[in-house]
Amino acid sequence: MFLYISISHPIYIYTYTMFIVRYYYILLSLIFVSISLVSIIVLLFLGISELVVCSLSHPPFSGRLFQVLVAAVVIFGELSW
Repeated sequence: MFLYISISHPIYIYTYTMFIVRYYYILLSLIFVSISLVSIIVLLFLGISELVVCSLSHPPFSGRLFQVLVAAVVIFGELSW
């Protein structure tokens, strides 16, 4: 009976709830940060590979200048972010 009363006391319930919520938010923030870092790395890789492919396949950038500019904007945008 004493154990039931002490565990179900509102202060203990609040303490346990805040402990769970605090670490739940830390875990969620770590997941979102890792997802954003992976997306930045993927976008940087795609932008750099697009620049390399465009420069190798079309030396004067004929017809693909817009794609090269988009890739450069993606690279510099992700680096500045």
